Amino acid sequence: MTIDPAAALILASQIQALHLEKSYRQIAREDFPGVAPGTLNRIANSDGAWLPKNRKILKALGLVGQGRQRTQVEKAITKMAREAKKAVLVTK
Repeated sequence: MTIDPAAALILASQIQALHLEKSYRQIAREDFPGVAPGTLNRIANSDGAWLPKNRKILKALGLVGQGRQRTQVEKAITKMAREAKKAVLVTK
C-alpha cells in the first residue's frame, strides 16, 4: 500500500490551515476522530513526509478508502470461472 505524496502534502496543508484557528486537540476531536493530536502535529510539521503505518489511522485521515466492493455479477463470474477450472481439472 503506497500513499500518494501529493495527497499527503494536501493533508498536511489542510491540517496546518486548521491549526491557524484551533488547537491540534480540537482538530483531532472535531475533524479527525480516532487520530491522536500528536499524530496530526507530526504530519503537519513534516509537510506530509511522515505518515502513520496503522491502516485505521490512515483511513480516519482519508488517505485510504474502504476498497471497492465486488458486485453480484463479479461474484457470479468468479464462481463460474472457479467451477470451469475444476471441470477442466476433472477431465484431465
